[in-house]
Amino acid sequence: MKNKWRGFKIFFLAIIIGAFIILTTVKPEWLARFSAAAYICWSSTLALLSWSLNPRNNFLVPNSQVAIHGDERKKNFARLATRIFYIFIGSLSLYLSIPIAQDATAILKGGYGSLVPIVGAVVDDTYFFGTDFLSQDVDIKKPGEEKPETYYLNFCRQRMEKGKIYKFMTTPHAKLILEVKG
Repeated sequence: MKNKWRGFKIFFLAIIIGAFIILTTVKPEWLARFSAAAYICWSSTLALLSWSLNPRNNFLVPNSQVAIHGDERKKNFARLATRIFYIFIGSLSLYLSIPIAQDATAILKGGYGSLVPIVGAVVDDTYFFGTDFLSQDVDIKKPGEEKPETYYLNFCRQRMEKGKIYKFMTTPHAKLILEVKG
């Protein structure tokens, strides 16, 4: 029997290896961070949509109760409901990647000048345990504003100290922090 997860494993490795190659070869560092984040976002979105729209996918787990005991009508309904769910998730992912596409267009046109400088104090820096180098959510309070805004720092080892003032270079739409000074 063919391993059902083989294609997923190969694709997952291709995304990880591609992001690593981008991070190690693209200079300057801020462009490498943005390129890797955009690559992961777009490739996973396209993979999810192409997988969900593939008419050869069965979407029915062979050992499930519906597959074993269900009649053909229930099986077809389960396949259809699962396919609609995955198409919805893929479409939502595509919609959420629009800000990254807008920022990519701005960076292609304006380069470093299209980034927005922000000066502010770090209110909170959250990440999953041990994955701070992959993704951090940084809440920044700008001078003169009441509420902090959340920005995203990807592929950076630097941890932000709470209360310290930094200068950030961010993308205008996706709110990605690409450079930290201070």
